[in-house]
Amino acid sequence: MPVPALADCLDWQSPAVVTEQGLIRGLPSGALRWRIGRRAADGAHLQTAVEIRWTGPDGRERQQALFGEIQDGRALLSGRNGRLDLRVTYCTSDSACRDTTLPFTWDRAAGHFVGGSPAAREVLARACQPEPTERPTR
Repeated sequence: MPVPALADCLDWQSPAVVTEQGLIRGLPSGALRWRIGRRAADGAHLQTAVEIRWTGPDGRERQQALFGEIQDGRALLSGRNGRLDLRVTYCTSDSACRDTTLPFTWDRAAGHFVGGSPAAREVLARACQPEPTERPTR
């Protein structure tokens, strides 16, 4: 799947972006920090991005984008039973809306989250940062 062009990615620094942040404990092995950004897109749609950060066992901070798409509601991220669940809403042109839960599970061997369903794997592949990045913590 093609990686989105930088112009298609959410500009986290834009004053038009509304950002929510939080913390989920125990995933993958400690505190997992998340942020969800959204801004108005075409009509009632929202350009939405979801990013997570955690510190690996080697002390390096990891970052991974889970989602970067147009959707239609307030995206919600929660952790339960050792996985992350991202709930988003998609609406069609006739205003029929459906909530979708996208599960992400921890891949111990790879050291990052993977899509736990075909739909989650697809949105993960389309996210603006398809591979996790890492950097040393100071």
